[in-house]
Amino acid sequence: MRYLLPFALAACTSASPALLDSRVRDVAVGGQVFRVWGPSPEGRVEAHRINTSAPPSRVLTLRNAYEAMTRATGCTVTPGTLQGDQAIQRAKVRC
Repeated sequence: MRYLLPFALAACTSASPALLDSRVRDVAVGGQVFRVWGPSPEGRVEAHRINTSAPPSRVLTLRNAYEAMTRATGCTVTPGTLQGDQAIQRAKVRC
């Protein structure tokens, strides 16, 4: 079992299949660190919060993810497309 742990943890920071070939950048915003994939040719972006902390506020995490996506891609998050929770966030961007 202990030999499977590294593989299980690695799976926690993998993007959706459509974004696996996208550029990846780590961005720190407001004390949270996000791994940001994208944008895809369709303008999809995905961020995973990768730092550990006490359960953060969902609203604060989404606000920080929005900023991380903007910084990482240099694009504008399309209004109304940001969704997610304290761990994984998704949006569409316009570049």
